[in-house]
Amino acid sequence: GGSTPEPYLTGGKSRTSYTLTDSSTAASLHSMMRNNVVNYYGEYLFDGYSLCAKTGTAELDDKNPNCWIVGFSEDESTPYAFAVCVQEGSSGLYTAGEVVSAALNAITGN
Repeated sequence: GGSTPEPYLTGGKSRTSYTLTDSSTAASLHSMMRNNVVNYYGEYLFDGYSLCAKTGTAELDDKNPNCWIVGFSEDESTPYAFAVCVQEGSSGLYTAGEVVSAALNAITGN
């Protein structure tokens, strides 16, 4: 919904919230990240999870790239968000994505 609670220390007395972005922008971003998984990455890697994600790589001189994936599950039964970065992997999807897949399976017992 585009809102988040303000972080606070345990035992704090006040909580406020603020808007991160408008609902139209949030819906567009959600749709684009879901499209990545469905039409580009392939849902086979995240079997059983309805994920929205974006991957990336950072090329390094004479080394394998640093790879990452960020995203979230749009299924309320698996309300997880994730950010994984792997130094000197092969790709965001196949290196960091496999970490996400394994972690979700370990958490949910799949």
